[in-house]
Amino acid sequence: MIKLKDILTEAKKSDVKKMEKMANKIVSDMNKLNKMFEKIHDARTSNPSAYRTLKDWEMVATDASGKYGGWFEYVYDSDNVE
Repeated sequence: MIKLKDILTEAKKSDVKKMEKMANKIVSDMNKLNKMFEKIHDARTSNPSAYRTLKDWEMVATDASGKYGGWFEYVYDSDNVE
């Protein structure tokens, strides 16, 4: 069985910081897109298709934020950063 630690190599802290900053920007852009979508398409319960789409997109942004955050938390707490 291959262990995750065997696959990962140590990364420079500056590279990890750049990646984290990029991940935060992606999540921020997703949230901005959701707000624009809600405003432009009147995503309320009275418009079920737009409302469902907005809720799906909000879930994607939430999931991405959690996955990115969990990964960077792991990287900083492990021995994978120089």
